[in-house]
Amino acid sequence: MKRINRPELLDESHIDPAALRGNLQDLARLNRLFGGRALILKTLRALVANHPAGQPLTIVDAGTGSADVPRAIVHWARASGLTARIIACDMHPQVARIARAKCAAYPEIEIVRADVTCLPFAAGSLHIALCSLLLHHLTEAQVRLALSELRRVARQAVIVSDLIRGRLPYWGVKLATSLLSRNPLTRNDGPLSVRRAFTLEEMRRLGVEAGCPDLQLRSVPGFRMLGIAPGTAAHAATPTGARRERDFAIHAAAR
Repeated sequence: MKRINRPELLDESHIDPAALRGNLQDLARLNRLFGGRALILKTLRALVANHPAGQPLTIVDAGTGSADVPRAIVHWARASGLTARIIACDMHPQVARIARAKCAAYPEIEIVRADVTCLPFAAGSLHIALCSLLLHHLTEAQVRLALSELRRVARQAVIVSDLIRGRLPYWGVKLATSLLSRNPLTRNDGPLSVRRAFTLEEMRRLGVEAGCPDLQLRSVPGFRMLGIAPGTAAHAATPTGARRERDFAIHAAAR
């Protein structure tokens, strides 16, 4: 299946507010039902298993949508006795406003309008850089910039998760969005997202071209790929140890 880069309805500059709210609710629900949110939480738990007690865990979530993943992380952190500080980024002004409203009861989350290809954060200023279901919206050149930026700002690790392009994922997502939603954005953008997504081989190549040759990728349930790479500090100081930590996280997430 050849990749296409036709914009989704969600990429439009102005979207009907009711349709957008419904679409973001659908995306959060599909992310939960297909295991995407649980996968990220499991991976994060493995990566921060030895995080120093009393030290805030800092995370950036690029392309946050309605911030359903940051909110899930906060619930997990609260239950685990951790202090999380999350910067949830989205470029779309309407989406950012919805995310801000959703996070009103979450002081741990800050909503920021920011582009993943040019993140306004200092190098190594955050422990974890997270990017879920965003890369398929980008061109190959933008993906290279995004991966480079995520690595730059992450001190400990980068986690990326996205759809995998293919016939089975396409028909699976088309069926799921048709059965689970009447929202026109969801029904149009779901299957189109798969057509815009990358294969594992393409993403590995883009990782190398972005200066992240140690981005380890694998397919996971839910028609998705999971990728983990060590952050700048971990990679520079102890590449072998960082690689071992990354491999452990992927193994733990797959169980």
